[in-house]
Amino acid sequence: MPLAMAKVRIEEADPGEVLILLVTDPEAPLDVGAWALDEGHRLEVSVWEDWTEIRLTRGRAR
Repeated sequence: MPLAMAKVRIEEADPGEVLILLVTDPEAPLDVGAWALDEGHRLEVSVWEDWTEIRLTRGRAR
């Protein structure tokens, strides 16, 4: 679900804007990261005790 939501929301963002995802799914950073790399977006991941923060910066429009 986090990847599907990220795909929709990042399309609404302008290049350089940041989308922050707060997730509990341990696979989400891998899924979102692979997709972000393929699409040219920047990804930063911070792991906390019970959740993970994914900061996704929109790349240039294709």
